[in-house]
Amino acid sequence: MFNYKKQILIPLLVVALILSAAMATLFFSAYRLIELGRVGDKVENARYQIITLQKSLVEAETSRRGYLLTYSLVFAGSYDQSIQDFAQTYDQLLTHLKDFPELQTELTQVKTLTGANYDQMKFVSQIQQTDGSYSPHLSSLRKDTSIMGQINAHLKNADILLLNKKTSIDQEISHSLKATILGSILLVVLIVVVLVIGYRKTINLFEITVKSKSMAEAMSHDAHYDVLTDLPNRRQFETYLNRLISLARRNKESFAIFYMDLDGFKNINDQYGHDAGDEALVFAANRFLDALRQSDFIARLGGDEFAAIIHRYRNRSELTGLSNRVIRYINKEFEVKGHKSQLGVSIGIACYPADADDADSLIRMADLAMYEAKRAGKNRAEFAVAPEGNLIEY
Repeated sequence: MFNYKKQILIPLLVVALILSAAMATLFFSAYRLIELGRVGDKVENARYQIITLQKSLVEAETSRRGYLLTYSLVFAGSYDQSIQDFAQTYDQLLTHLKDFPELQTELTQVKTLTGANYDQMKFVSQIQQTDGSYSPHLSSLRKDTSIMGQINAHLKNADILLLNKKTSIDQEISHSLKATILGSILLVVLIVVVLVIGYRKTINLFEITVKSKSMAEAMSHDAHYDVLTDLPNRRQFETYLNRLISLARRNKESFAIFYMDLDGFKNINDQYGHDAGDEALVFAANRFLDALRQSDFIARLGGDEFAAIIHRYRNRSELTGLSNRVIRYINKEFEVKGHKSQLGVSIGIACYPADADDADSLIRMADLAMYEAKRAGKNRAEFAVAPEGNLIEY
């Protein structure tokens, strides 16, 4: 038996969870790549600022030495501007300390050494302004020029730290990118597998649905139709008759019932067996269909009994002619088990509403008329005799 929850719902939930986990991992990897890219951009920006800082210091040192040699105010102004540029760039570098705290030591040393140079320049400038031309000997007071080398060394160390950080980030980006690509491939494969499995499950469900529908239709058909002759059965006949009576009563219409019992069927069944009897019943059903009009309704009630509902007849003569036509068609010879055989039919005719105005009474009246036809010699038709006081004509 098909278990929808076990075969469809649970697998779909599992697949949905796997897909969700895979997509979440993929999104996380993509987000990680974006964050690493941002950090890489910050590293590049910090390295650029170190280069700018170093350039400002070189310009400041050049101006300082030019001033110490010439005492020209042009060099002093250039020195001051370079120091301002240095301070501005240094402040910008400090904003990166929260991302790269390892730069703290190197930048502090650079600030300290630069401050020493600035103090010396300020001192020399003050002496020159007060003593004028009597101060050339002060140029010999310059401190050890190795300070600039120390500054450059600290800036180089800071740049190396950032370069190592950039290399580490690039490696992590490479690994994350590979993982993202692999995850994307696996996700695509998983989606394809899910689609294939879903397609097969859907086809299976569709086939089961079609089969169930076919079985339901077959069961419904078997419940209302005779298996052997494929004619409506007694249940369908009674349902149809009750609906027809309601409709005829509302529209004041007439119709008739042919209650028919085969003559000679028992002999064929006893002489040639049940299979031959079944063939005779199928032959009779086909003969009834050929003899009656397309607008009429024919059913097998059971055994060798059949009933037909005749719509829109004009008079009893038309019913007599139609019943004789049925008898002629049934009387035709047919072959069963290699033997020529022949059937007859006794027909009882009851009319609505002349003979009865409800289904049970109408069937009973037609059945009684059929037995009258049997007693009168078989293979003939007899009309029902309505009880006194029940004659109604539309």
